Amino acid sequence: MKRLKAYAVLACALVMIWSQVAQPYCAYALLAESGTISRSTSQASEERGSQDEISQGTQVDASDSQGQTEWYGDDANAARPDEDSDFISDDQAGVGADEPGTDDSDGEASDDVSIETDSSESDSLEPNSWRYENGVLINAGGDDIDVQSLSDDALPNGAVARGIDVSNHQGTVDWNKVKAAGIDFAILKVGPVYGKPDDSFERNAAECERLGIPYGVYYYSYARSVEDANKEADRTLAWLGGHHPSLPVYYDLEDNYILQDPNFSKDKLAQIAQAFCNRMEAVGFKSGIYANLNWLNNYLDSPSLSGYDHWVAQYNWRCDYAGSYSFWQYSSSGNVPGVNGRCDMNYCFNGSFLNVDDSKMHIQYEAHVSNIGWMSSKRDGSTAGTTGQSKSVEDLKVSILNPVEDGSVQINANVSGIGWQGWDTPSASEGGTTGQGRAVEAVRLRLTGSLARDYDVYYRVHASNIGWMAWAKDGEEAGTTGFGRSVEAVQIRLVKKGDAAPSSDGANVDYAFKKKPMSLTYRAHVSNVGWQGAVSDGGTAGTTGRGLALEDLKLSLDSSDYSDGSSVRINAHVSGIGWQGWDTPSASEGGTTGQGRAVEAVRLRLTGSLARDYDVYYRVHASNIGWMAWAKDGEEAGTTGMSCSLEAIQIKLIKKGASHPDTSGYSHLEIPTVTYSSRVKGAWQNTVSAGEVSGTTGQGIPITGFSAKTTSSVAGGINYQLHFSNVGWTSGKSNGGQLSSTTESNSVEAIKISLSGDLASYFDVWYRVHVDSVGWLGWAKDGAVAGSTGYGVHVQAVQVRLTRKGANAPGTTISPCLLGQPFTLANPMQKKIVELARQVPSPGPGLCSEWIADIYERAGFRNVHTDACDYYWDYCKYTDYSQLKVGMVIAVPSHTHTYMGGIYGHVCLYIGNNQVMDNVGRIRTLDMAYWLNYYSTSYKPKWGWYDNVPLA
Repeated sequence: MKRLKAYAVLACALVMIWSQVAQPYCAYALLAESGTISRSTSQASEERGSQDEISQGTQVDASDSQGQTEWYGDDANAARPDEDSDFISDDQAGVGADEPGTDDSDGEASDDVSIETDSSESDSLEPNSWRYENGVLINAGGDDIDVQSLSDDALPNGAVARGIDVSNHQGTVDWNKVKAAGIDFAILKVGPVYGKPDDSFERNAAECERLGIPYGVYYYSYARSVEDANKEADRTLAWLGGHHPSLPVYYDLEDNYILQDPNFSKDKLAQIAQAFCNRMEAVGFKSGIYANLNWLNNYLDSPSLSGYDHWVAQYNWRCDYAGSYSFWQYSSSGNVPGVNGRCDMNYCFNGSFLNVDDSKMHIQYEAHVSNIGWMSSKRDGSTAGTTGQSKSVEDLKVSILNPVEDGSVQINANVSGIGWQGWDTPSASEGGTTGQGRAVEAVRLRLTGSLARDYDVYYRVHASNIGWMAWAKDGEEAGTTGFGRSVEAVQIRLVKKGDAAPSSDGANVDYAFKKKPMSLTYRAHVSNVGWQGAVSDGGTAGTTGRGLALEDLKLSLDSSDYSDGSSVRINAHVSGIGWQGWDTPSASEGGTTGQGRAVEAVRLRLTGSLARDYDVYYRVHASNIGWMAWAKDGEEAGTTGMSCSLEAIQIKLIKKGASHPDTSGYSHLEIPTVTYSSRVKGAWQNTVSAGEVSGTTGQGIPITGFSAKTTSSVAGGINYQLHFSNVGWTSGKSNGGQLSSTTESNSVEAIKISLSGDLASYFDVWYRVHVDSVGWLGWAKDGAVAGSTGYGVHVQAVQVRLTRKGANAPGTTISPCLLGQPFTLANPMQKKIVELARQVPSPGPGLCSEWIADIYERAGFRNVHTDACDYYWDYCKYTDYSQLKVGMVIAVPSHTHTYMGGIYGHVCLYIGNNQVMDNVGRIRTLDMAYWLNYYSTSYKPKWGWYDNVPLA
């Protein structure tokens, strides 16, 4: 057991040695072997420092985490040096787990400005970059710069001020001496140092504020993801506390750890930088990116970053960065009174940050961006707004700083949902809106006064789904209209007339402005669906093949080329209402919603100069008809009086003289007018209209002639034929021709009416007759016989109606023609059988044949005592209606309606005038045509005399 304990103690000792010595050394060795820590001497001479890189050798209190090997996030692979190290860089930083006291949403900094992480969550990485090896500053070389000796020297071309950046490496700074030495601004490290704020930041910020020294801050990043960047932004906001730097909050991107990410890409790095900067700007801080020339040119060159301020590190006699920047860190070897040791030296090239007047004329502009707000102002071709983030510019302000002559710059913005605002909305120097969520889609800029004489104003926009467009100038349009593409960023330059125009580098297209061609859009409200999406240029609004009515239609003229109020208007014909008029419910809308009323026809027309240059063509899909022909410019399309709802519509705006849709055919249909007249007692009566009675009823006076006529835009006519007593069918007449007998004694017994031409394709003609001793027969249509033939029954009156093809009949269609002998022509015995049928009660259900046998037995005939099936096979011999007489039996041997009917069949008695009587447990009187149709499920009915004894 003692031996086991000894082994355990030895093992623990070995583990401790490994964790404190071997493991960190191995981690460092791996990095060194991969080449990520080393850098060439030439790089050191060309690309020197930022303020972070100065942080060398100053010992800080790291007691909270000494003796522990801590890792950055999930991917860290660099360990801290052990606790015996003599030097720990002030730039040791990183993002650990969520910080207490910070808000991870996207809002303000926490009220707790002293946020620190627990040792288990703290960052453990040491800076390794073009300036650092394991947190130790690489000697940048070069001569020290004595600020006192430079205080009287001129600033480089374009620079407006000289400043420093410092961290806790400089210890306690005497800011009174710094200001007295002529330093105009400072940039302070806010952190992190092992997950904590820089311990000199609070004092440095307070001193700068006390002395009125403009200052900004920077955060040294290790972020490998947008999530990391958001955490670092939270930390920065928390550590700023109540301080409000007037210069930007910079994101220091330089550490090799970022480049060693297995999933590293330039796009990912750009997203990381955007995330941090957007969080800063969202709460009102200016934001920017700090990096050396190599990183800016090779890793941070995404156009999406052009909207943020840049702070360039290049230790050189000039700055070679070609992009836009406000600060240049030109040395890490500055000797400034009040600062312990060397510090970084910087020039400022943006006087607006420092309220410095460089006495030069500039064009200045600032953008209000969706989900960010007002961003920092830009000058002279710098990018205002964002790119690659799908954020819209919503407002833009422009101004001339230090104008060298009289004049100003004005802006006119095209805003989504509004259009061109004009040169003074909301003001001459501002275009767009705030708080409405409306994107600027295009801009126009112009100069006034003497400026317009001597200078040009150039401008270009970065449009969504397009990118940078070409340059426009002096009032030309830049951007797009009609496509719903927002401006995301803008660049503006003043160019003296005669000088070269700005370079088109970076432009994705060779045009500055694109306008969607003028188009007519429309959308339909469909029953059981509601409002559909808009369509244009002949697209189908509505539905087909679903039987759904179009109830409302809205029109809109998009991207109009006219400023005189030209428009497209609609007049709709609505079921139950009729034509609404050209302004109901509005000039651009026709129909109703919520009332269940179908639009049945429409008329469209253009107004203003548009009507001079264009035609509007339209066609509709109508129920029971389908697609109809094209109409144009106010013509009717659809149907009226036919109860055919519109189901879909197509509309086209066609320039006059251009190719257009074929307008042949019928764009509009309505029920044709029909008039008709009868000849009575040798004279023609006055014509009557559809549905009215021609002839007489109740007077026993037959008609001896007939004439009809239709009036319609549809080609075709009406044809008719008469059956005269003693003559038969005669040749027909049409379209108003008078058809009558040469002898008044030959009266009309039957009539056939039909339509011809296209009328027959779209409409049905219905008609019925009133005959002797019977009255009105059922409605016949399209050439069927109405009346009787061979019985000497005369027609006394006629009615005619036209309906759309396939529509319901105006009334009953049962027995439009007398199919058998009329009752009036029956002999006494036949009439006696009918009278007995009305008297003999039902012997019970299922005894249809017994009831008929009872009738005949009471009339003096024998009772055959058999079933309907035998009636059919023994007595019924005829299927010709001319053989059907009053008193005959009509039978089927079987039918499918009842079980017993399937065995024994069914039988009835014909009583004349197209009527029968039968027994189904009760006595019924039915239309013969109904009975024949109902019981013909298995056999065609036949008729004959009871017991084969003829009564006539």
